[in-house]
Amino acid sequence: MRYAIYHLPEPDSLLAQCGAQWLGWDVHKGEEITRESYVRPHWIASPRVYGFHATLKAPFHLASGLDESLLIDAVHALAGDLRPASLGTLRLGEFSGFLAFAAPGADMSLTSTAAACVTELDSFRASASEGELAKRRAAGLNETEEANLAQWGYPYVLDRFRFHMTVTGALDKPDRDEAKRVAEEHFADATAGTATLTALSVLKQTVLNTPFREIARFDLRGR
Repeated sequence: MRYAIYHLPEPDSLLAQCGAQWLGWDVHKGEEITRESYVRPHWIASPRVYGFHATLKAPFHLASGLDESLLIDAVHALAGDLRPASLGTLRLGEFSGFLAFAAPGADMSLTSTAAACVTELDSFRASASEGELAKRRAAGLNETEEANLAQWGYPYVLDRFRFHMTVTGALDKPDRDEAKRVAEEHFADATAGTATLTALSVLKQTVLNTPFREIARFDLRGR
């Protein structure tokens, strides 16, 4: 089993609904739904596993001697220290060949919230295997990212953190251009206003390569 700490849109929001319809997976309910027919399966094969989300602490195995209830308690406590962060208006763009929504107008507190999830919960993370490390390094890491991978099990944290809600896997340019056009139309109403990070969600993957599902959600209660 693996766990992760994510930002998920509010369960009843239009953004959550559009994300689920795009991927064919409702991460809140942990169930398949009908994918929109205009979404090509190969566009979403990879992001579907993770649900429509933004990563705060990347997937990890629990460290020896710890259990799920202790992790959930720790996330609940951490949420009490963190305050909601405005994400501004989400913008669809390219990230190393895949499409994702970024938050260029986000509060500075977003970075500190993500950093707290990485550092304050790291005692729950088992050390990454050599295979997991090799997979991360295959993308090509700079010196800072390599140091992050060694210390935190994921390269893109702290000053390398970039908020993004993934929409497709890596695509060649013609495919990516088509997917972007379709995604912009699909998500248009859901991203017309501003978004806010209001909660920490704990997600669980029971079997490798099967979709994650939300198992706990805690509102940010700090001031």
